[in-house]
Amino acid sequence: MIKKILFVTSEAHPLIKTGGLADVSGSLPKALAELGVDVRLIMPNYQAIKTNEEIYYKSTVRVNNRDANILETRLPGTQVLVWLVDCPNSLVFRVIRMSMNRVMPGQIEQNVLPCFAVLR
Repeated sequence: MIKKILFVTSEAHPLIKTGGLADVSGSLPKALAELGVDVRLIMPNYQAIKTNEEIYYKSTVRVNNRDANILETRLPGTQVLVWLVDCPNSLVFRVIRMSMNRVMPGQIEQNVLPCFAVLR
């Protein structure tokens, strides 16, 4: 039986990194995929994300009366799918994105909207 894991994170190396969480979020899904696990990441779509992989529009979900676009790419150098939650009209999300773009970790709110999107 194939196991399926949705890995929810605020950062994943090499896409974006502010601390040690990014190291685990970037390496653990890759290792699980190599073991045959169907693993996917979901995280915020920061402007500072670094990837040469194509990013595609996947769908739109309604989160707190606002649209959240789900974009899809791959973890660089792997076959692991990454879903990026993009909430461009959300004030909280804009503040979070500005903070991440300046590499300012420690924002409690950075997980709020992506978590609501995961629940949807």
